[in-house]
This record gives sequence, C-alpha cells and structure tokens, in this order.
Amino acid sequence: MNEVPLTDGVAITGDSSAGGPVLGPGTAAPEPAEEQGMPRVPWSVPDVFAIVGLVIIFGMVIFTIFGAVAGAVYFTLSGSNPENLFENSPIVNSAAWFVQWAVTLGVAITYMKIRGYHLSLNILGFRRTRLWTAIWLTVVVRILAGIGEAIYSNYVTPDQIPVTDMFGLSLASYILTMVLVAVLTPVVEELFFRGIIHQGLEQRLGFFPGAIISSFIFALAHIDPTLYIPIFMLGFGFAYLMHKTKSLWPGIAGHFLVNALAVTVQFLDTGGG
Repeated sequence: MNEVPLTDGVAITGDSSAGGPVLGPGTAAPEPAEEQGMPRVPWSVPDVFAIVGLVIIFGMVIFTIFGAVAGAVYFTLSGSNPENLFENSPIVNSAAWFVQWAVTLGVAITYMKIRGYHLSLNILGFRRTRLWTAIWLTVVVRILAGIGEAIYSNYVTPDQIPVTDMFGLSLASYILTMVLVAVLTPVVEELFFRGIIHQGLEQRLGFFPGAIISSFIFALAHIDPTLYIPIFMLGFGFAYLMHKTKSLWPGIAGHFLVNALAVTVQFLDTGGG
C-alpha cells in the first residue's frame, strides 16, 4: 500500500484490493464509506430545529452587541458616526465573519454537549471516501448547479453586496477574502448545514425530505431573497454529495470551487485582479 499525505491528517491511499484511492483524515485504511454506511448520529429532527432556532436567537443578540461595540470603537477613533460600518472595512468584516462562525458552531456544539450526545469528527461527517467517486460527483453537481444558476440569472439579478465593497480591491484584500470566503467558509458551512443539519434530518426523514429542508434552511441563511433559488440548488447538490459519499469532503471541495470562482470574478469585474 502506497500512501501520499496531502495535508495534516489527510492522505490519499492507493489500495488495489479496495478498488482505488480513498480520501479523508487519518492514515489508516478502513473499509470504503459506501460499504460501511453512514454512521448514525445521536441527534434527531427536534434537535435540528432547536439548534437552528438557538443559532438565530443568539446570533441576533450577539450581532447587535457586536454592531454596538464596533460602532462605539469607530466613533472613538474617528469622531464621526459610522454610517457604513461594514463598507470597505476588512477588519470589521473579518471580525464579523469569525463571530458568525463562532456563534453558529458554538451554539450547535454546546447544545449537543448539554444533551449528552457523543461527538467526533467521524460522526460530524469528516470521513474517508473514494477519491475518484468524490471527484466526478463533485464535478457533475457543480456543472448542474452552474447550469441552473445561468438559467436563473437570465430572469433575476442577484442584489448582493460585492465582497470588494466589504474587503477592498487590493491584492491583500483578495487573499484575505479568498481565505475567509473560499477556504474557511466552506468548511464551517458544510459542517453545520450538511454535517449537523442534513445528517440529523436525513437519518430520520430520508434523503429527499432531509435534503429539501436542509437546503431551504441553507438558502434562508444567506438572507438575500434573490439568491434563495440558486443557493437552494447548491445546498441540494451538496446534500446529495454527502448522501452518496458519506463524507463532507466532496461538499467542501465543491463549495470551495463555487466561492473561489465568485470571489475571483468579482475582483476581476471591479478591477481588483
């Protein structure tokens, strides 16, 4: 068996007896995820909706406090009222990004710990899966989602705030945006929406009901109504990747491709490339 490490704790392992390489954390060579089946998660449908509700409540409270503190700091330093606190402010927006992640995952994990549920990376979805299966499924899902987005964009123009308005147009801004939006966000969002929300729903309701509900929640979380349909389609595609590969890694890879392309296009369109 030949093993080539990719990152810390992630390796591609060649094993002719297993039918091809596998991808995921660790260096051991367990049975493929498709043969093992998706491990049962301890949380249930009521837990999922409780987590979503708590995230909304705590998010509103904490972001109200965050906005007040950031505004007070801005006023203290500049002497003027912060009319557009988040506009072209990499520091404020980066802090808001991390606060959002901390609230989302912090509330979810704290809730499940209080409930006494056993949590591990494996249970949350960070499992090994067949590399080539993951690659072609991710490509197919991305192409189909792209076609859907192209058709949708002919009828509706998304009214979203460009990342360049939040982080600026410099090369440093591009790198920072790529790290936050294209690298870290896919990991956090796939862990929450697919690893926690979708797994809990699919295990009790089945794939299609679980995927529809988790994708709907995923779309609503992006706030902009003009993006609900394309985000729903992406969420459904990522849920399908989770269902077929039993792993978060393909969805994270697909999510990275979507966000990296969107960030790069926005910077190029506004002259930031």
